[in-house]
Amino acid sequence: LLIELASPEFKEEVQEHSTEIKKSDLPACHKIVSIRTKTGETRWLEHHCLPIFDDQGQHVGRRAGNSDITARKQAEAERLELEKQLRQKYKMEAVGVMAGGMAHNFNNNLAIILGNVELAKLKIGDNEPALDNLDKVIISARRATELINQIMTYSRDEEYENSTVRIVDVFDETQKLLSSTIPSTVELKYAVPEESHDYCVKADAGRIQEVLLNLC
Repeated sequence: LLIELASPEFKEEVQEHSTEIKKSDLPACHKIVSIRTKTGETRWLEHHCLPIFDDQGQHVGRRAGNSDITARKQAEAERLELEKQLRQKYKMEAVGVMAGGMAHNFNNNLAIILGNVELAKLKIGDNEPALDNLDKVIISARRATELINQIMTYSRDEEYENSTVRIVDVFDETQKLLSSTIPSTVELKYAVPEESHDYCVKADAGRIQEVLLNLC
């Protein structure tokens, strides 16, 4: 019966076991297998069997029993999933701390780049063809600084505090952060109705941003 009920991936194992149990020297053993019910549901069984001997010590067969441990298996799976989520949480916290330190160094380098570009602009004439290129460097460096500041703000471990927030500002800032971090193969469409631009809510801007980032 167990061979018939066993899920395809366990059939061979159960068939081998049914052959082995005829041996008189096979000790007590137990196996965990999944079965398919009449309705197609998967259930988990814990199979125990042990040899039986008569008064003369002759092997006369085996006694077997099966327990439904589906609930236990589901609880184990949920526990493993929670452990996985917890490990990921700690990993992200570590990344946040690391990102904060890297961001400071990155900002320092950007400040040096910006300072040198501004000095270069002072040394060349207004008609110099390279002036336009230097202006583009400044724009890009300032955008990079804004992005780094957003990452630093997001990665800080601070207490949440509700305040009056212009919600569209949070959306705009999050959209900029997402545009810089999501894969280029993903198209991000963002639209806020004109009448919603002045809406304010009592909330924590960081938590709203966290929700938006997780959703995206």
